[in-house]
Amino acid sequence: MGGIEERKVQKLKTSKVSTNSCFTVLPLGQSTFTFLGMVLGTIPKCFIRIPKPQELGIHVSQLLNLPKMGRFYSGDIEGKFWFAVQDSVDAQHFGGTMDYLDEEGEVWEDGDEGQPIEVAFNFGPNDHQSIQDGLKKCDDYLSGFGEKIDEFFSVNETYTVKRLGEFLEVPEPQTLAYLMVYARRELGRKIWECVQERGECNFTGEL
Repeated sequence: MGGIEERKVQKLKTSKVSTNSCFTVLPLGQSTFTFLGMVLGTIPKCFIRIPKPQELGIHVSQLLNLPKMGRFYSGDIEGKFWFAVQDSVDAQHFGGTMDYLDEEGEVWEDGDEGQPIEVAFNFGPNDHQSIQDGLKKCDDYLSGFGEKIDEFFSVNETYTVKRLGEFLEVPEPQTLAYLMVYARRELGRKIWECVQERGECNFTGEL
């Protein structure tokens, strides 16, 4: 790296300011975030640690190898996983049971022939607490940004991470993290409403 980049990285490592005066960044390791910042051509003013990756289900692999194809889910609830944002097993953050299915609709396990093509989720009365816990994690992470994203989509039918990031006034990596959790919360709310109305929620999603 040149001198300017080195000074930027050094500032990233040493800056210590309050959350009210700088950007909040992804719950990743500092070296990983620095790498992402270089790739995207921008580095936030400082680095602030927020919840661990396993607490939110946001991992480096999701950011560098995002889903690319449109995939649908159907059953007691129906919809489409968010393009390039949401993976097909996102519902696991709300508890329930999950099974992979093969082409015959049979449960697929590691070691079986072929590959799974769908994932099946089942939620019931015993999952009330885990669904609520998952929704609370989403709400806590999004904080006021959930309402701002609602506001953005109320006047925009399409988006890019860059445009949304400019609206939220946060870096693109953090915008993507918010989108991941925003999409997850939308799915969780559907599951919760379904369980409340039907007593259970069963659906399959394309991989």
